[in-house]
Amino acid sequence: MTRIVVTRTGGFAGIARTTEVSDPDAVDRILVTLRDRRPTDVPPRPDGFVYDFTVESESATAETYSVPESTLPPEVRALLR
Repeated sequence: MTRIVVTRTGGFAGIARTTEVSDPDAVDRILVTLRDRRPTDVPPRPDGFVYDFTVESESATAETYSVPESTLPPEVRALLR
């Protein structure tokens, strides 16, 4: 089973929040979006959030992705609620 641990950091208060996505459909949709993203030179906004995704699978080495809030696709944001 594959799961994604998402840690949101930054913001005005700097409080980290962590959530886990384990629903297979949501995991697949997030992975497709993260793997197909083009690198961007857009720096994080001051006091903006940064989302760190850690993909954990029994059969592979963990993958990690770091995405500034300003470039996080809306379809991924909707899956994190």
